[in-house]
Amino acid sequence: MLVSRRQPNGDLLYGLYLVDVLCLGLKNTLYDADVPMSRYRGELFDQMYGDEEPIPCSRELAHQVIYGGIAFARQFGFRPQRDFEVSQYILDPADTVGPPAEQIEFGRDGKPLYIRGPHDDTRRILRQLEAAAGPGNYHYLLEPDLPTDLLR
Repeated sequence: MLVSRRQPNGDLLYGLYLVDVLCLGLKNTLYDADVPMSRYRGELFDQMYGDEEPIPCSRELAHQVIYGGIAFARQFGFRPQRDFEVSQYILDPADTVGPPAEQIEFGRDGKPLYIRGPHDDTRRILRQLEAAAGPGNYHYLLEPDLPTDLLR
C-alpha cells in the first residue's frame, strides 16, 4: 500500500507498506518526505510498479488493510517491521479509522496462512504459529510456486 500526503510546500510525504494479510501483517515499510511530484511520479512509481499499473483504493481501505493486517498478525505474536515506529505517523491514527466498508479477509478461513518469503526465517515463523495458534490451527506453504486451493 502506498499512502501519500501533500506537504504545505507542495512536495509529498509518503509511506509504503508491504502487508501480508494472510499471516505476518506488516512485513516491511519505508517512508520519505520532501519529495517533489516529478520524482514521486518518475523514480518512485518506476521502481515500485515497473510496467504494472497501480490499483487505486480509498484512503480508508488502505488504512483498514494496514491496521487490520497488523492486528491479525499480533494475535499470533508477529509485530510490524521496526520502521513502522516512524511510518505510522503518515497514516491516520488507528482509533480514527472506521470499520471496513467492504469485508476484508485476514488469513484464510479464519486461520493464518503462512507463505514462505525469500528472506523469512521459516523455522522461527512456524514455531511461533505452532505456539500461538496451536497445532492444526494454521496453514503454510513452503513452495510458493506450487498451485494450491488455499490461495483461491
